[in-house]
Amino acid sequence: LKEKPHPHLVWGFTLIEFALYIAVAVGLVTAAGAIGLNALFAKTKLAAVEEVMHNARFGIAIMTDRIERASAITSPGPGLGASVLILQMPQAAENPTEFDLSAGRLRMREGASPFVDLTSDEVVITNLSFTNLSHFLTPGSIRMAITIESANSSGRQEYEFQETFFTSASVRRN
Repeated sequence: LKEKPHPHLVWGFTLIEFALYIAVAVGLVTAAGAIGLNALFAKTKLAAVEEVMHNARFGIAIMTDRIERASAITSPGPGLGASVLILQMPQAAENPTEFDLSAGRLRMREGASPFVDLTSDEVVITNLSFTNLSHFLTPGSIRMAITIESANSSGRQEYEFQETFFTSASVRRN
């Protein structure tokens, strides 16, 4: 006669099986947590990128508009570069219009009014340069280069983003 196995041995788990199931469960929970953290860091990084891009678009749009509306480029002179742009404007209240960099902010002043910040405190401008590409007897063209980075006071990597933007604009004859 054949002996029947004990019921606990047939239906129960061994200690090794139990440890294996726990290890698989811990691995799945760890993987899910890592994916969640990665998604959270990606969202934070995207916010930093969007802030830099928004400030760049806004600043460049304002500068381009003022260059196109200007009567002439006062500084920098033809073929020269500078960190300050001064434009001669047709309207007396806006003449001159100046753009510069101060304490990491892009600023604009029109006429006798005080300087106004064009960028937020969420970004820092590390480089601003204007090159006058004008030729003799032309209305004038300016090449702008601006480097903007997110203001990362915490030093965390997910808040770091920097981009350099280049564009050109020309004075339009009125």
